Amino acid sequence: MLKAYGRHFAFLQRLFESFGILGIWLLSYFLRFHVFDSLDHTQDVVFFKAGLLLSFITIYFYHKHGLYRAHRLESRRSEAFTIFKANCVALFVFTIFLYFFSEIRLSRLTIFTYFFLSNFLIIFYRMILRTFFRRLRR
Repeated sequence: MLKAYGRHFAFLQRLFESFGILGIWLLSYFLRFHVFDSLDHTQDVVFFKAGLLLSFITIYFYHKHGLYRAHRLESRRSEAFTIFKANCVALFVFTIFLYFFSEIRLSRLTIFTYFFLSNFLIIFYRMILRTFFRRLRR
């Protein structure tokens, strides 16, 4: 079943991860500006647009690091490290886009919060998905 619908699963995984990345970015923004500091709420739209850009960049680097191919023969640690590397590169490129090609400056605390949350949550999600597919194959 998984081989027959592999392209559909890959598309759905990319779509779900892009929404997840956007959600983690917006959660980081919410934590930074609504929980820790409730002074400035004028950049809501800017952060949403930046989150869309971050989603596209991250999905691109996940694809370039081979995260959308089968990982059955690789260890969980290897996959988690690949996710970490792809996340680091994507966030580095995103930061370059923001600080060299944009007039708007985003909160560094939001970027750091996103970095830690995204690494933890995406690796956790991928390990759960891997366990689910392993059980589905049995």
